[in-house]
Amino acid sequence: MPLAHSLPSSPPSASGGPSALARPTLRAVLLGLVLTALIGVLVPYADLKLQGTWIACCHLPIAVVVPFLLLVALVNPVLQAGKRGTPYFLRDVGEKVWCPSFSRAEIIVVYCMTLCGAGIPSFGLTEYLFPTLVGVRYYASPENRWGDTFTKLIPKWVAPADETAVTSFFEGLRPGARIPWGPWVTPGAAWTVLAAGFFLVFVCISVLLRRQWIEEERLIFPLVQLPIQVLEVRREGERPSRWPPFFSNRLMWIGLLIPLVVHSVNGLHFFFPTVPQIPLSHPLNPYFKARPWNQMGMVIAILHFSIVGFSFLLSSELSFSLWFFFVFFNLQAVALAAYGVEIPAIPDYPTRPHAALQMLGGFLVFAGFIAYLMKRRAPVIWEQFRVGASERDAGEPLSDRGALIAGALGVGIIVVWCTAAGIGPALAIVSLILFGMVALVLTRCVSEGGLLFIQAPFRPLDIIGVFAGTGFLGARALTGMAFIERVIMLDLRTFLLPSLLDSYKLAGWSKLDLRRLMLPIALAIGVAVLSSYVAMLWICYSYGGVTLGPWFLIWSPQQPWKTLAARLANPLRPNPLGMGFVAIGAAVTVFLFTMRSRFVWWPLHPMGFAMGPSWPMIQLWFSILIGWCAKSVLLRYGTAKTYDRAKPFFMGLVVGEFVAAAIWLVVSHFTGAVGLRFFLF
Repeated sequence: MPLAHSLPSSPPSASGGPSALARPTLRAVLLGLVLTALIGVLVPYADLKLQGTWIACCHLPIAVVVPFLLLVALVNPVLQAGKRGTPYFLRDVGEKVWCPSFSRAEIIVVYCMTLCGAGIPSFGLTEYLFPTLVGVRYYASPENRWGDTFTKLIPKWVAPADETAVTSFFEGLRPGARIPWGPWVTPGAAWTVLAAGFFLVFVCISVLLRRQWIEEERLIFPLVQLPIQVLEVRREGERPSRWPPFFSNRLMWIGLLIPLVVHSVNGLHFFFPTVPQIPLSHPLNPYFKARPWNQMGMVIAILHFSIVGFSFLLSSELSFSLWFFFVFFNLQAVALAAYGVEIPAIPDYPTRPHAALQMLGGFLVFAGFIAYLMKRRAPVIWEQFRVGASERDAGEPLSDRGALIAGALGVGIIVVWCTAAGIGPALAIVSLILFGMVALVLTRCVSEGGLLFIQAPFRPLDIIGVFAGTGFLGARALTGMAFIERVIMLDLRTFLLPSLLDSYKLAGWSKLDLRRLMLPIALAIGVAVLSSYVAMLWICYSYGGVTLGPWFLIWSPQQPWKTLAARLANPLRPNPLGMGFVAIGAAVTVFLFTMRSRFVWWPLHPMGFAMGPSWPMIQLWFSILIGWCAKSVLLRYGTAKTYDRAKPFFMGLVVGEFVAAAIWLVVSHFTGAVGLRFFLF
């Protein structure tokens, strides 16, 4: 049962009628490409060189929101200044008169392009790709014996083998030396082909899901509420202005000032320690030192103003479930420790294995639930594939038939690539199915639940290891999978699929032609890949990777190879206890779905159980708790109108925190400060 739909279906039409569709204009597309290219350069610079707040690490990136706000609140009023005519936020797709300011539809084109491109320079591809390819050789040593075990199994076209290219990537170029672009041409092209295969599959899945999730289930898509609220038109009788009503709301400005002031004080403390700091996080584990209480996972109370704002917009049952099940799983760890139950750990994640395995069971059921909801749509898709496109497909990004064919092409690219890399077609297909299951559930968490930061504590090999072990997989296949899991499958906090669906939702609201929007989005993805590749290599060779962001350049490049060495030395065996926890997680999720469908009063959402004590929940549970409390108090002692009036205040919390992060990144750039970071995720 999806959340109730609360967004306007589309802006009111001035003269074009409900059937009028706007087309992306050339200037909007060019602006979107320029901003996407800038994001591709700025993200590696901010993340690696400045080591500040990660500006593109979630599905509502600062790198997208801040330029969007500047375009609406600053650029457009300047363009409109001194000009007669209707301001941009009152113009609709039916108006043909050119105006110097950007229309609502044009702004949405720019937003969608930057949204789909922003994740690629970050966790979506680039910042994991290059360090992983060369890290295996740079961090190899006689002690870890990586060179003797699996380095020799890496095909030359997969990763650079040139010693100078590898060493100088981490240690910097010698004076007068040039960046060795040549050794990167073949591996860069090869991985771009693989990434294109995954991007193509994501596009096709999003096309097949669009009508089901947006039109039939009417999911709320909470992350699009911010741009929609910003671009809402003034009501009849209100005084015309060059600014939307969002910027005239006093509560919004109060909400904006709170995080802006707090982060400004903390920013000053960073430069001048005599300025008092306002603490926004506090570890709770030191209060639980005695066994078995010390067996809880990582428990930190962190205040993210933006998360408080978004939690206020979620349904009460979902926000309650997210923090409740975080606490539940940690108490479960205490109980298991008291009885001496030990489970083999899932590597590279802070989530305790008992919780991760139950989350896996929840993911399996959640994926089945999503497939079940497609039962009416699936025959229509098959019929259109067999017969051909219909008139209804004209409003889709692609026809169903085209999506299926293109999706099969993407899968073919991935399987052929994996086979050439030594993984084998069978393992590639199984891994792709498991990865697709995880990606689908996480996308649902964004589209229905509004979770801007998502992650799953398991990869395909973790799942295979629980049920079948890894002893039957050869060293070459495991080596190839180590690359792909780290670069593509490990950390899905910025992967493309949720951003595509959010873009479709915004395009429908602003009456954009979806079919014509796909080319600008594809161009933005290509520009993001190219610009971030160049920026990443230039930054690492100019400054030396070991002096840059430690997660991407020191810790992450070693993790997959330590895990691989352990798996080769001690292959995983089928884990009956782990299977039992997966079964328990599946049973609990079925129970939660059943209770939620039968009883309106049931307070627990299956999505909260599926997210469990994952890294996003470790970061966000406390802020979600505060947002839930604020909403519960307002609804209990106020009315629905009180809740609606309070929304701008909580949207202001989001805007204020994002703007503060952007301001202090600019300050860090001009002062040369390193490590001024507000968000920990």
